[in-house]
Amino acid sequence: MDLQFILDPYSCIMYITSYMLKSERAMSELLRKVAEESRGEDLKAKLTKVGSAFLNNRELSAQEAAWKQTSLPLHRASRARVFVNTAPKEKRVSMLKPQSVLQDMADEDDNIFCTSLTDRYESRPDILKDMSLIEFAATYKTGGQDVPDEVFDHIPDVRHSCDDQDATCSGETDEEDDKRYPPVITLLNDMGQMRKRKRHCIVRFHKEKTDGEERYRNLLMLYYPWRHEDVDLKAGFSLFKDHYDSVKDTVHVNEAKFSVHAEVIEEAYENLQRNGPPEDVWDSVAPNVEYQQAEQIAEGTTTQNDLPEENDRDNIDLAPHRNTNDQSELYRRFSTDLNTTSLTSSIYRSMMRSLNAAQMEVVRVHRKWCKDSIYALQHDQPVPQYTLFLSGPGGVGKSHVIKIIHHETIRLLQRLSGHYDPDELSVLITAFTGTAAFNINGMTLHSALGFGGGPKKSNEYKPVGSEKLHNLRLRLGKLKLLIIDECSMLGSDHLYHTHRRLEDICGTCDPDSRFGGVSILAVGDLFQLQPVGQRHVFDLPTDSYAKLHGSLWEENFTMMELTECVRQREDQDFAQLLLRMRTAECTEDDITVLKSRIISKTDPHYPSEVLHVFKTNREVDDHNKDHLQKLSTQHFHIQAIDTKKDIYTGLVDVGLYKTSNDRGLKETVSLAVGARVMVTVNIDVSDGLVNGALGKCRK
Repeated sequence: MDLQFILDPYSCIMYITSYMLKSERAMSELLRKVAEESRGEDLKAKLTKVGSAFLNNRELSAQEAAWKQTSLPLHRASRARVFVNTAPKEKRVSMLKPQSVLQDMADEDDNIFCTSLTDRYESRPDILKDMSLIEFAATYKTGGQDVPDEVFDHIPDVRHSCDDQDATCSGETDEEDDKRYPPVITLLNDMGQMRKRKRHCIVRFHKEKTDGEERYRNLLMLYYPWRHEDVDLKAGFSLFKDHYDSVKDTVHVNEAKFSVHAEVIEEAYENLQRNGPPEDVWDSVAPNVEYQQAEQIAEGTTTQNDLPEENDRDNIDLAPHRNTNDQSELYRRFSTDLNTTSLTSSIYRSMMRSLNAAQMEVVRVHRKWCKDSIYALQHDQPVPQYTLFLSGPGGVGKSHVIKIIHHETIRLLQRLSGHYDPDELSVLITAFTGTAAFNINGMTLHSALGFGGGPKKSNEYKPVGSEKLHNLRLRLGKLKLLIIDECSMLGSDHLYHTHRRLEDICGTCDPDSRFGGVSILAVGDLFQLQPVGQRHVFDLPTDSYAKLHGSLWEENFTMMELTECVRQREDQDFAQLLLRMRTAECTEDDITVLKSRIISKTDPHYPSEVLHVFKTNREVDDHNKDHLQKLSTQHFHIQAIDTKKDIYTGLVDVGLYKTSNDRGLKETVSLAVGARVMVTVNIDVSDGLVNGALGKCRK
């Protein structure tokens, strides 16, 4: 028996929790069954089925399965929890009274909603007039039989004595509990009675992170006593901030009771989500085990249970989260796509007449799928799925085909199947970058499927939270076609994440399913450069188990290619030169023609005002600085204030850090009236404020 001293209780909790929640890998019976079913198939097919078994199944004990099926609680807590809704009145959800109560009410009676926590707080007795909302929620609860008013005359204003053999003597009552508050209170306005909890409960509430009026309203509502919400929260001031500034000392005192080290904990949690648990914590829990493992590694006797994970960097092209509600922002994004105007009949007919043979064949394939899908939906059958890669160089009309396919999907599938409500999507156009999404009136893939932006420690798939998943299902639950433009910028990891996210949204449990049964039309040119920080879309993903599954691209996608150049149809020589450049098959004549277009900066006809592309940031900065200095207009220099808070000491370190660690933000931004500027993050794709959008500074 290996017995060791525990020196750090929190490390012990982490060790036990990690052991309880470890991945179940004892799936020998399932894998044996998979091996028997795939007998006679080639090795690649066997690995694909084994990968599907790992990705779509988990081992579960009979007791745990029964516990979950009967919805029994999986954990118990020593303290109750209550949520305080601090949203404005018009945004709160109210619960109707029971049907039996409503039937006994008069028809003209409009008091049809149950009383909420804020209603009871407004009706608290005068003895609690100085109690804040958060303390009221933590101290008092409803429930139990009513107590007559005369009981108050006989209840002393002290805690229970230990002679009662109550839980209060075992340390289950908060020692900080205020003795001034009675154990039973009668609410005003005939709202009944409430009892004091033996232990303060944990209060949950939404925290506004932005320094706006909403944040100050929340702070006043939670931590400053008030009686009438519509009047007292502003208390005669024009702004919530002005009222907050006048009473902030009281607010801070009340906040300190319930938000102990809140900022430090939040920062530590974000650091855990970003970087994972610290590896050295295991040394303090089981040092002997760590020492034995180190010896095994040195001797080369360690058994490698997992395939190594590669730590490639995500190719993220998103703006930081804006200061808006995540769910309302998600609703706005899809509402924009729903309101995208479809083609008029005349434009649609004109576009159809302009199709060449290859383009028409793609449209025919999609139109047949639409008709088959309509039949399947009308007869409650599974909708057929296709995964098509539409390839071709620039200028062959890929975007032209996308617009027609999008229009026909709405015109045929969504309107004729009788399966869709007006606010439901059957087809969604996406692209990897904001510029590409704006050009086709679509969304970025990150926004559409709820992928988070910013740097990540690994390319591991991160499931979305339950609330956000619910909203995605409301919008995309009936999605049948996902169009991904510029798919050459999509890496193999991101394709795998797209597959997993669509599986989550569609609630698919079939191990043989791909992309949740949603058809995928990937459009692009794989002769373009490799995605930044990722493997090619046709390579294996870096996820250890997904590698066993095989390449989603090679196993599922078929290709149709457009070859006829439409954009340069009037200049076939130039069009053919571009095609040879695409495949790196330039002739000597091609190289001579290209070199003849080289122009020196000293040339009087040098186009200095056009957009320049450089391979390093240093060259970009030098070029921009040179052009700014040539402007005789008023100049502005904006210095960044970069701060970093130590999570252990709480000290704030003010200094300038590497640009790569600050999401590309510069130490100093220099501008001048008349200078050309470029947006480097996606702000609003539907409005064209995307990475790469150009503008000019005006005063």
